[in-house]
Amino acid sequence: MRKIKEVLRLKFEVGLGLRQIARSCSIGLGTAHEYLERADAAKITWPLGAEWDDDRLEAALFGSLRNLLARVSRIDVLVIDDWAMAPLSEPERRDFWEICEDRYQVRSTILTSQLPVARWHEQIGEPALADGILDRLVHNAHRIEMRGDSMRKNRGKASASSNGD
Repeated sequence: MRKIKEVLRLKFEVGLGLRQIARSCSIGLGTAHEYLERADAAKITWPLGAEWDDDRLEAALFGSLRNLLARVSRIDVLVIDDWAMAPLSEPERRDFWEICEDRYQVRSTILTSQLPVARWHEQIGEPALADGILDRLVHNAHRIEMRGDSMRKNRGKASASSNGD
């Protein structure tokens, strides 16, 4: 069972720092951080009322995400534009791995990126998750690598010359 209540208690009642919370709960630093971020986003405050059992707390923090991931897994062709423009955070890495895992060899995923595939690993971050994601994305993929100037640049040149510039 997730240790969400204990993470919240240690943060808000005891006042421990993130590393101390992670160590005390025997969870990863990223997991402790994610629990606190999700609680903040869901406007959950401490102390929790009696109505906050483990199931309700987990549903408040993760339920909508699970529903979203389930819907994304059923889309026949998922198009992700400007993939990996910035490094992925810990929750983004895990969520994207879930998406890739659910869709692998079942549904199509199209990625566009300004970044060469060779640099995706470093943008994803954690090596084990990056390997898992790239295994599902790249190995059975049809890759089309564009070369030359951007179409936006070409349109800008054409627009400038038609204006008499």
